[in-house]
Amino acid sequence: KLGPDKPQIMAGTEHFPPWLISDTTSRLDRWAADTVEQETRGGRPVALVLAELVEHRKREVNWLAIRCLAHLDQFTPIVRALGDTERKLDWPDYVDQLRQAVTRGPEAAAAVRTTIEKVHGQVGADMARMLWGYTNAQLQEKEAKVLVNAIQAPSLTARRLGFWNLRRITGASLGYDPNVPPEKQQLVIRNWMKRLDAGEILIATPEPAPATGPAAPGKGE
Repeated sequence: KLGPDKPQIMAGTEHFPPWLISDTTSRLDRWAADTVEQETRGGRPVALVLAELVEHRKREVNWLAIRCLAHLDQFTPIVRALGDTERKLDWPDYVDQLRQAVTRGPEAAAAVRTTIEKVHGQVGADMARMLWGYTNAQLQEKEAKVLVNAIQAPSLTARRLGFWNLRRITGASLGYDPNVPPEKQQLVIRNWMKRLDAGEILIATPEPAPATGPAAPGKGE
């Protein structure tokens, strides 16, 4: 299996995820997929080629390269992209990809957590926690407060992860934009604090409890 530090392993296009090689409704997506496929035909390690395409001048190409690398359990590009100030529109897709990765299995989950901690240091473990989902019991205990605190954080990655969860849990945005510095959104943040104080940050239809594993939080965390 291709690990996060082993780009030398070869793979053919048959190993690409379906969303890359299947037909899509977007002409730009089709063009980007063709470009990525052509670049990987020369016999060089696929992961190495994809790592180079992360720097491609066309956004649709580097976007696909980042997603492909995440599919190969190489998460540094997608973790860095999640904190990129220039990526104001597609960041929710990066959270979705990371969320899917941590549910793929313990190896992928551990790789995601290790990568986030490597990129973000001590606060990386808290960020990784936000990819596991929540039960209402966890939200009532302390996690709702953690999420509201996250949307006030200096870190763009923390704000995006916190807001992604709050919107997913409540179905509301309250006009919040994680791309805008918190000091410019004090009224919106106060409204989120009011919801927190009222105990209204709860899942309408509770999901199953988060998976457990080496990178999953323990009970009550």
